[in-house]
Amino acid sequence: MSQNEDDQSAHSEDPSTRGAIHNALPEVRLDINDELDAVDEKLHNFVLPENVKEQIYERSKCKNENDHDCVICLEVYKEKETIRVVEPCNHLYHTYCIKKWLFNNNRSCPMCRNHIPY
Repeated sequence: MSQNEDDQSAHSEDPSTRGAIHNALPEVRLDINDELDAVDEKLHNFVLPENVKEQIYERSKCKNENDHDCVICLEVYKEKETIRVVEPCNHLYHTYCIKKWLFNNNRSCPMCRNHIPY
């Protein structure tokens, strides 16, 4: 079979197949959205360990130059943003980022790998 014939056969799908796929897409999208909503709800309800404390970020109070951005998402913290600090290592993270990290069964600090007890 020539390259031209391959190209033509790839573009000449059965119209009924194309229609069936097109009709199924909204249902597939709804299923995916339902699954994502369920994961978001579980993550929202996930309780952080006691040694992951809430803190208000203030750039002027940071002792270390590495404490200005989240090593999980690489975004810079905003002034007065509520973040989380992992004790005793004192590494900082966005609340959502550390929740997602721990929710996915990572039981150590993303920065230093110290164990985070539950």
